[in-house]
Amino acid sequence: MDSGEDGGAPADPALLAGARDGDVAAALALLDGHRGRIRWACRELDEDETSELLVGLLEDARRIFATYDGDRPLGPYLFVVAKHRAISLLRRRPRTPLSLDVLDEIIGIPADASDDPERRAVGQDLLDRIHIDLTDADWIVLQTCTGQLTDEAAASCLETTPVAIRIRRFRLRTKLSEHLEEGS
Repeated sequence: MDSGEDGGAPADPALLAGARDGDVAAALALLDGHRGRIRWACRELDEDETSELLVGLLEDARRIFATYDGDRPLGPYLFVVAKHRAISLLRRRPRTPLSLDVLDEIIGIPADASDDPERRAVGQDLLDRIHIDLTDADWIVLQTCTGQLTDEAAASCLETTPVAIRIRRFRLRTKLSEHLEEGS
């Protein structure tokens, strides 16, 4: 990870003491010194989510710096804090309804075959049932199919590996295809 800082140095003791006492300027100075790492942790978030994360870091700075061991490097610690908050924000994203075109793209149905009225009716029925049948993990994997999340971000959310996400995506596509074929 190229974050622009070395991250290997412990926090400045005076700034750390100030941040622990609620000094906003000291907390900002500590956070600003590692903004590249924090930005890297937020790379999958949209602008509003990133703003929410940054405001949350500043609001909770006193608690964050109170739990920080001053002898250890600050950069990696802030990265982990920001990463866990980013994961929490990704998990809170609302489930967006799928359209038939997105379903076709996920399953891999060619555009010319997706115009069949009977297939579209079966697909719409499947979409109506999907909202109930899919788990939260399935919805996170679906976001990788539609380009809303990378495999790495989904893996972080589900505490697994990108390879496991690709396997889950394959299984999900297979499951959706089977449901679609059962209905036709």
